[in-house]
Amino acid sequence: MQDIDLYKWVNEAKQGQQPAWNFLFNHFQSFLYAKALAICGNTPAAKDAVQDAFIIAFLQLNTLNDAQAFPAWIKKILLHNCYRNIQKEKRKEQKDFLQYQQSEMNFEKKMDELYNNHKLFDSLEQLPEFLKTTVLLRYFSRHNSYEEIAAILSVPVGTIRSRLNKARIELSELWNKCNGEGFKLQQSEEWNRFYIWTFEEYMTKTEPREKLANHMDNHMHLQLTSGKSLVGKHYILQGMEDDVDLGIRHDMVNAITCGKISVIEFNNINSKDFPDHCPAGNALVVQRDKEKITRLHLYDSPR
Repeated sequence: MQDIDLYKWVNEAKQGQQPAWNFLFNHFQSFLYAKALAICGNTPAAKDAVQDAFIIAFLQLNTLNDAQAFPAWIKKILLHNCYRNIQKEKRKEQKDFLQYQQSEMNFEKKMDELYNNHKLFDSLEQLPEFLKTTVLLRYFSRHNSYEEIAAILSVPVGTIRSRLNKARIELSELWNKCNGEGFKLQQSEEWNRFYIWTFEEYMTKTEPREKLANHMDNHMHLQLTSGKSLVGKHYILQGMEDDVDLGIRHDMVNAITCGKISVIEFNNINSKDFPDHCPAGNALVVQRDKEKITRLHLYDSPR
């Protein structure tokens, strides 16, 4: 991208000169779109993020004191929009995390800051695994009622309430200590993409099926909706083979990761010949150790 006289163009745009703003738009559009593609992929979300970034920059241009900082400033706005759009697409049915018990932690402000400095995910990862899992299910999953979370984790409802109270207290303390450099969110997004790809594709392609099988520890602990516990990945592998043989398909709903915990949700599309084989949907809570799934909670939606 060639050097330009930022002082001239930014200050003329501040004065309301439309040609100057058009010049800035044309000059930076390709650069920003390339950044958006790297984050959002070749999706409408990438174009939306760029468009929104220019709109916000136009409305807030007078708040920019240093014209030379314009490239970094608008890039930051773009990243905010990219991560916000990614989260919106993945949480179509979830209630906004910010609206819950705002009086206790002012989550609304903290969630908004997530897209600027990622402090929330960096703080969440420091929670103990049992608290982290409960928070992910409550605030980032569509199976977010106390009763559903209790069924998924095979604990009493009262335990879920207690864990959430404890998590809110610990997050308040961690929030103030966290630098929020964003590495945790980037790692989370990599796992999310992996799970979305494997669960969408393993029914029809060998490679994702093999990668998913290799991702499971041989002695993985499996917790079923019925409360039954099993040991060994062969139970899941057999179920996967049955689904493939019967022509079942998955419609991915959500994948959210923090640290070693991921919550994966999808709808099941049964074949015409076996309309009752799978429940309407499933929620999986996976726990990893050394990049292998060592524990998996499998929750069936009520039939």
